Amino acid sequence: MKTCLLPALLLAATLLRAQTRQDYAVFFPVTSYADGWTQLPNTLPECNNLAGDLRTLYGFEATVLPNKNKQEIKAKLAELAGRPYGPDDQLLLYFSMHGYFDEAGEAGCLCPAGAKANDNAFDTWLLHTELRTLVTRIPCEHILVVLDACYSGTFPGKKGAPGGPIYKETPDCQTNVKQALARKTRYYIAAGGKERVDAVSQLAQKMRTAFGGRYNGDDGILSLKELLGVLSEARPEPKDGNFGGDLGGGFVFVPKNGCGNTSAPSRDPDQSAWNHARTQNTEEAYQFYLDTWSSGRFRAEARRALDRIQEEHVWQAALKKGNATAFESYQASYCPGGLYCTEAAAKTAAPPVPKAPEHKPLPDDGLVLVKGGTFQMGCSSEQQDCSDDEKPVHSVTLSDFYIGRHEVTQRLWTQVMGANPSQFKNCDDCPVESVSWDDVQAFLQKLNAQTGRNYRLPTEAEWEYAARGGGKQVLFGNGKNTADPTEINFDAKNNKATYSVSGLYRAKTVPVGSLNSPNALGLHDMSGNVWEWCADWYSADYYKNSPAENPTEASSSSDLVLRGGSWGNYPRDCRVSFRSRSAPGGRDGRIGFRLCSSPQ
Repeated sequence: MKTCLLPALLLAATLLRAQTRQDYAVFFPVTSYADGWTQLPNTLPECNNLAGDLRTLYGFEATVLPNKNKQEIKAKLAELAGRPYGPDDQLLLYFSMHGYFDEAGEAGCLCPAGAKANDNAFDTWLLHTELRTLVTRIPCEHILVVLDACYSGTFPGKKGAPGGPIYKETPDCQTNVKQALARKTRYYIAAGGKERVDAVSQLAQKMRTAFGGRYNGDDGILSLKELLGVLSEARPEPKDGNFGGDLGGGFVFVPKNGCGNTSAPSRDPDQSAWNHARTQNTEEAYQFYLDTWSSGRFRAEARRALDRIQEEHVWQAALKKGNATAFESYQASYCPGGLYCTEAAAKTAAPPVPKAPEHKPLPDDGLVLVKGGTFQMGCSSEQQDCSDDEKPVHSVTLSDFYIGRHEVTQRLWTQVMGANPSQFKNCDDCPVESVSWDDVQAFLQKLNAQTGRNYRLPTEAEWEYAARGGGKQVLFGNGKNTADPTEINFDAKNNKATYSVSGLYRAKTVPVGSLNSPNALGLHDMSGNVWEWCADWYSADYYKNSPAENPTEASSSSDLVLRGGSWGNYPRDCRVSFRSRSAPGGRDGRIGFRLCSSPQ
């Protein structure tokens, strides 16, 4: 009997160890900044949703700590270092905030709440090397660090495939969990390399996709390798590796009801996301649903809910001002059919349905006629820093079109929409920013209704042809091969690129045309100031099969094209051939647009 008892006891001990494993997650999102930083309103809802998934689906003890400064983050990491952990416990640390790379010191940093715009002493920035040391001290055997910030790929560590389960022909959940946690884990995932990332996090979106369960193996668990496979679809492509004493261990997400369930977690992630948005019933929650679920079943309902909330903001603003002009502005935007049309009519002694405006263009709409022609689109091997999606150079022929001399201003947006969404407000002549592609479509619809015109966004080819001053072979929208901060609003501080001049970093937009450096067509700010939305959906290999005449990419990609760079970008991203992208719901203090139209 004794010879049979020992294996039974060992099996019981193994099962008990698995059952007593505790998984922890701590999220550090930063939404609010001062000192010139762009606000990041999406970080908190993104982290709340990820934390909710981990609690509901995988039984994590998940904590979200928003808007912590450097000292508060260090104190929390020190607290985690003082806790006891079991041999199979796991800890996920998620940092969602601004990041920075100091060229002079070759040092990557996180920029928590309270971060200064310039911190040469690193008093308010958290160096990656410092973070690595603090995390490595935590005695939990299995730690996964996620850095959802610009330049996070500079986190110190080495590349290498993670350890974890070695799958058998007949997958066994218990065996695979045991294999994953048999060795020490110190692994990191970064949102990108030495580069900026979108304010609406593709990394967070793909993590939610992975947590949804479709990518769990036959054993029902989501391994680190499976997670990385899903995250590889994000753009920019995330970086990953190990650090600080990693011994090749893994990290596993085991369904909340444990290994007894060999199927993926059961849920409808789209329905769950929509239910969460409705429960929150906030502008941020509905916008996050639209940003995250590009093909969601509830997008129309989310848009209606978002429109009603935004209408409520406009109405409350009109009540606060209390004058006829404010109520008339509400009527022009929302009547008939608005929530408060009757009240607005009473305030202005006007009929509920406002008089239809005359169909005429705005006075001096600022559009410039661009004569069509043939040009070479893309980045040639002779030019510097070409990205793969800028190649090959190919011949494109365009018809005539009109394009805005300037980016659309906050004044015009407010005139049409009744409210200013920009982060850098109180500058009527600055470009409107923090507008999504979806927002722009609503603006164009209203502008066209008011003017009887057919304004639209430029196609990507039209934009580049215009930025090149009619197809000329130049690098920048000022018509030159040099980015000069006196002519272009970009990040020129500590810049080492040979085709740029170092100097001022303004850290915000400037009034359109104020740098007085138009190109050959008289167009201002085609490089820098704000990124500009285009009409095209983004495809990395589109140039390989682009039509030769009037091309426009209309595929059902998840992202749309952005061009021109911004005040927050280095000159490489401000080149006229550089291509960027964002989800249609993406908003950022660096994103705006300019008008375009076709000859009538």
